Amino acid sequence: MFFMPHGETDSSNTRCSRVARWSALAVIVSLPILALGLEKIREKPAGSEHTCAVVVAGGVKCWGANASGQLGDGTNVNRNTPVNVFRLSEGVAAIAAGAEHTCALTADGAMGCWGANFSGQLGDGTNVNRNTPVNVSGLSGGVAAIAAGAEHTCAVVAGRVECWGTNASGQLGDGTNEKRNTPVNVFGPSGGVAAIAAGSEHTCALTTGGAIWCWGANFSGQLGDGANVNRNTPVNVSGLSGGVTEIAAGSEHTCAVVAGGVKCWGTNSSGQLGDGTNEKRNTPVNVLGVSGGVIAIAAGSEHTCALTTGGAMGCWGANSSGQLGIGTNEKRNTLANVPGLPTVRPSVRVRIL
Repeated sequence: MFFMPHGETDSSNTRCSRVARWSALAVIVSLPILALGLEKIREKPAGSEHTCAVVVAGGVKCWGANASGQLGDGTNVNRNTPVNVFRLSEGVAAIAAGAEHTCALTADGAMGCWGANFSGQLGDGTNVNRNTPVNVSGLSGGVAAIAAGAEHTCAVVAGRVECWGTNASGQLGDGTNEKRNTPVNVFGPSGGVAAIAAGSEHTCALTTGGAIWCWGANFSGQLGDGANVNRNTPVNVSGLSGGVTEIAAGSEHTCAVVAGGVKCWGTNSSGQLGDGTNEKRNTPVNVLGVSGGVIAIAAGSEHTCALTTGGAMGCWGANSSGQLGIGTNEKRNTLANVPGLPTVRPSVRVRIL
């Protein structure tokens, strides 16, 4: 269980600037143990200007910007070294970071969130920012997976999806465009959801049958349904009614592992679809240079990475900050192998948020 807020804050940033900063800066790669050299970190997602990690003991540490309380330490002071999240010293199984909010999933299936709450993205029934974790209304157990977009949050509960937060683009999937400060059921898949992924303003779900449903913003074709129309209920991704084993969502693009290969769709200005062009696509296209054997993918704002069964890693897309790890700052529109990495254990998940 989580705890009542230790303090309350508000943020003076506008919604547009928050989303823009999440899109531009949420590009950190997490390769626990190997790439980061942090032997006690299991998982490390990043928001726009803050980062959090689940340590081996099951506690959470965060660092970076803290104006909205997104570090969860009971203050609003920026931190350049990790601090403990208030009363989350053990029992955390996973975390997700939005633009200015963070959520944690406990080993017993409960969920709590902290940080910005102007759109209800914490799910506690208020719109008050929190600098310590609060319980998500109605989700004291049974949660299997979580994901955070810029200003919305979703969870897999008993095989279905529930979402809350901003909803201007339909990213909550409840058939409306009204923001919600408590979880609502997503229309469409009524059961059998195995995983979820959230982009800046869109959400996708992977079913146990290997199909993908997406909803929300679609101006760049990130829903993959062959149109560029926003959807406030789930639509099937064209051609992917089965066979999908992994999904990932960037700011405005989405990718999937299909039969050991990778397909992507959405915006492509930085080559993040990996199809050898810079043209946006509203249906899935194959990533070039992937010969098979991909078991995991992760998407940053404008880049994507894939991990193979042999432990090799390749990336493509934006590279202005060196996020592809290929020794240059040139963007790539096809897969480029990441050199110099020790073999990445298949059991280690790749996360870029």
